[in-house]
Parts: sequence; C-alpha cells; structure tokens
Amino acid sequence: RSIGRPPVVHTDPPPPQPPGLPSIPPNLLSPQSMLQAAKELGQQASQKLLQTVTKKYSS
Repeated sequence: RSIGRPPVVHTDPPPPQPPGLPSIPPNLLSPQSMLQAAKELGQQASQKLLQTVTKKYSS
C-alpha cells in the first residue's frame, strides 16, 4: 500500500465471486448488461456490508 492514503476497505479489489451468484455468460457482456450486473452486485455488496457493520456495532 502506498503511504499517501489510509487503508480504506472499499477501494480494495472485490473478492472472488461467491458460488451463490450466477456467473455472467460471455454473450451477455454488452456494456448495458455489464452495467446492470454491476449495479445489482453493488447493491448486494452494500447490503451485506451494511448488515455486517450493523451487527458489529449493535452487539
């Protein structure tokens, strides 16, 4: 890590895709569908992050 910035969790590369999520077939990799998939994955990830943080601080 560079010294210039503090370690921020969400700037790290995303973890490998968990088996529960469907992998996207190559023929769907148009810009629109990639954008849609990224949007959905982002929403799922932020919900999980929110749940984790909530659990951690509510206990």
